[in-house]
Amino acid sequence: MKAVARYMLPAVFLLLSRTALWGGELRFVPSLGVTEDMTDNANESATNKKSEFLTVIRPGVGINYLAPNSTLDLAYRLDYRNYLNGTSRDEFTHTMAVAGTIGVIGQFLKVDVSDTFSRVSIDVARDTTAESSSYAQTDENIVTVSPYLDWRFGEKSELKTGARYSDLRYWSADGIDRREAGGFAEYTRQLTPPLGLTLRYDYNRTRTEKLAFHDWTTGATWFTPVTYYNNDVSAGLKYEYSDRSFLYGTAGYSWQHFSYRPGMQHYFWDAGITKQSDSTLVALESKSRYAEDPISVSMRQITHSFRVERLLARGTAGGSVSYSKYEAADTAGFGTDGISISAVGVPPEQPGSLDREGVTIQLTGTRELSPRLTSSLTVTGDRISRRLAADYPYHLYAIATLNYLLGPRSTADLSYTYAAYRNHPGSGEGGVDVNRVVVQFKRFF
Repeated sequence: MKAVARYMLPAVFLLLSRTALWGGELRFVPSLGVTEDMTDNANESATNKKSEFLTVIRPGVGINYLAPNSTLDLAYRLDYRNYLNGTSRDEFTHTMAVAGTIGVIGQFLKVDVSDTFSRVSIDVARDTTAESSSYAQTDENIVTVSPYLDWRFGEKSELKTGARYSDLRYWSADGIDRREAGGFAEYTRQLTPPLGLTLRYDYNRTRTEKLAFHDWTTGATWFTPVTYYNNDVSAGLKYEYSDRSFLYGTAGYSWQHFSYRPGMQHYFWDAGITKQSDSTLVALESKSRYAEDPISVSMRQITHSFRVERLLARGTAGGSVSYSKYEAADTAGFGTDGISISAVGVPPEQPGSLDREGVTIQLTGTRELSPRLTSSLTVTGDRISRRLAADYPYHLYAIATLNYLLGPRSTADLSYTYAAYRNHPGSGEGGVDVNRVVVQFKRFF
């Protein structure tokens, strides 16, 4: 939590100290939760299955602050985790999400501040945080401070120019810490009532902590920080062709330069079409972006997706299908423990090469069983190409949940989770199965 104390807490203090001067509204909601978590395969292993009974005590707080020129939303939770069978050490973990805006000079000079502290999956292509409390995960802390000027040109045009500083830390030997500093300019204009234009430029300088590099020809290894630069330009349009329905598209070009090798250039985009009515939402989307990968210096993700959501009489139903591929913008670095960032025991890929690709299908549904009792079901299946020979390409995840409203400020949840990893569909040989039951009680004060 060093980054939290150094950068975020002074900004939060400054924001809250203005309450007395500006007469802002402050809402403070503490909470307490108790969770019992039982699993038959805490290590998610095919041969070394160990059961675990995990007890979690979760005090938390939510803060909402609203003033004429400043806002703050904060959600914080402290977890004390006791592992009865010792598959992991007892631990304290944190989950926090902070987002705020400080109006320094009215609506003209502002400072955006944000901080997220959460447990994330080490594998950027496959998230394990929903099916396990700790397996293949690390704690991630991202603090961002962005002062900017908000120029208004009449009612239809706006220009934002500013700077941005970000500090990213991982609480694991596998994660790559990095610091980013840069600037941006964004111009928006409402061309017609249904059509808007956005033009944007971003510059970022990113410096990582010391990484170990390995020469596969000579066998030499050395340590050095890595610095790289991004220059991105983009233009986008958003058209509301009917009420709550949009056609949008942003296209841009990125120049990426590294301190130790030639740079790269590529196109990026974010485009889609959505159709929404009172009961149905249909969306077709495609985007290219840099993924926040804990164990890569720079990883590019391209995703194409289609989803449908339907509002029913006493619940909801939905489904989605997506295709994603990950390109190693740069994977020459190695972790400080001597393990390759791109793969274990094999040379890294060439920059710009395909790291992995996969297809994900998801079905979701909720139903109100009574005024106090609701149920939900989510089933997700994916097929992701192997990075290593030991990787499982096929993965199934399903969770069924019952939520009961005990009172105006109290809830009880019961959930069952099943996760399976397979080398081949329809064959359990060498695969992994995980069953998990979670009971949770939560009280707001």
